Amino acid sequence: ILCVNITIIDDSLVERDEESFTVEAVEAAGCEASAKSIIIRIRDNDALQVALMAPEVVEEDVGIVSVCLNITGEPDTYISSTAVFMISTQNGSASAGLDYSSSNLTFNGVTE
Repeated sequence: ILCVNITIIDDSLVERDEESFTVEAVEAAGCEASAKSIIIRIRDNDALQVALMAPEVVEEDVGIVSVCLNITGEPDTYISSTAVFMISTQNGSASAGLDYSSSNLTFNGVTE
């Protein structure tokens, strides 16, 4: 048995769940390969981290409070264009329409 080592590079990009590459056997003179190719699959071990950022307490007369979606990680082009994040408000002791205006937002893709 002859082996070749192929290094898998552990980058920090958030990529598709699974990527692949093919290894092919090239016939040498006087030899015939029974398995001509195999597919090696690589599972990504990186993830985007998502956190909401906003002040925990605001005065009633503040008018508007900004809530930010903080996304950390390095998305590749595929993830940047296909990621979907949804933000919605839900009543606690405050009521939508009486104490705050409800909001439902969807962000498509990751922008820097």
